[in-house]
Amino acid sequence: SESSSDTPDSGDMDFVDFLYQWLDYKYKTATAASLDKNIELTTYAGYEGNVKSPIEPYFREHPITLNGLSKEMIEEFYQIQLERVAVTTVKHYHSAIHCALNYAVDKKILKANPADRIIFPKLEKFKGDFYVDSEVYKRTQINVFLAAALHSPAEAAFVLAATYGLRRSEVLGLKWSAFDFSHDCFSIRHTVTTCRAKGEKVVVKKDRAKNKSSRRTY
Repeated sequence: SESSSDTPDSGDMDFVDFLYQWLDYKYKTATAASLDKNIELTTYAGYEGNVKSPIEPYFREHPITLNGLSKEMIEEFYQIQLERVAVTTVKHYHSAIHCALNYAVDKKILKANPADRIIFPKLEKFKGDFYVDSEVYKRTQINVFLAAALHSPAEAAFVLAATYGLRRSEVLGLKWSAFDFSHDCFSIRHTVTTCRAKGEKVVVKKDRAKNKSSRRTY
């Protein structure tokens, strides 16, 4: 018979094993036909990727039960990761761990979430870069970029991205229906992205932009 430590309602199960049960739940939610699903497949793919590396390898090497997991253990894991990656990346790891442990609290497996109220180092303000004049090519870097894209099957996508600053998903999601040639404009209404879920590459098509502010017309 199945032992209590193997069941999803037991805090005595291994933390990593619990993470994979949580991932199965998230995958079912992300792929549900219901319109009110609370997670996108791309979000699930991010969770899955972070669990597989680096969360699983670390906690396989430092095994702990769900009940035994403490805030200090989680913080130690984050501190080690901060030695190799940026704070933003570690926050993605935290998002997966915190969400999984919230699930454990919702299921009454844990009384409280040990990943609550963890403080991260202050993020450095993002400073975007841009193309400038190139001394090497004696012309602007953007023209070097466009010359390299010339005659490429994706030339139109490169030109649109460079001209309007579109996200890759927005360029790939453009349809003829988005163009209004009578008014010389086009609108961002669709997006196309890819992700890996359950070991397979998945194309995710959405009839909407990333957020409300992303729905715009040029």
